[in-house]
Amino acid sequence: MKKCLLTILFGAASFFSASATEPVTFYGVDFTLSRVYGADESIAKFREAFSGINGLFVSEEEKYDVAALTREEVASNRISVARKSSDEHFSTADVADVFYLDEADYDCRDSVAGLLKRYELPEGGGRGMVMVANLLDKAHGVGDFYLVIFDTGSREIESCCRISGRAGGFGLRNYWANAVRLALKQYPRIRKKTL
Repeated sequence: MKKCLLTILFGAASFFSASATEPVTFYGVDFTLSRVYGADESIAKFREAFSGINGLFVSEEEKYDVAALTREEVASNRISVARKSSDEHFSTADVADVFYLDEADYDCRDSVAGLLKRYELPEGGGRGMVMVANLLDKAHGVGDFYLVIFDTGSREIESCCRISGRAGGFGLRNYWANAVRLALKQYPRIRKKTL
């Protein structure tokens, strides 16, 4: 019995160890669930800025190198998934869907699983990673996000870590892109604490 239990435990440990080391596909930054506090730009401006932020993972690949920032093995970038999700949301969103008028903490974590289920992903399994924007607080110059690693077949969440970064830079895109980059850089430390 003891031998059988050890075999099962060893097998489970091997399975989780193998899945945790399998490379991820990065799907970009999804702003669908995000709320903005303390800003006065239009919804159209935010839609343009958010689409531009996802583009930085291609146009400024060295600066926005997800593998280097997160210390996760990234097999490929498919930012079109998060970009499409965000664009569709912001093309029909109204003020109540975007702007947060309360200084209290906003938290979209409970909606992340539902968001993942809406993604159109290729057939087959694997590990995916997406950065889900939570609260973009211009009043305090901070962007708050969830970095989510999930199974692309079942959409089961493997880990969901809350990370944040200081915003800064000229123009709406660069201002929030800085928060994205610094939040990704914070991930290895936060992830270590959650294991």
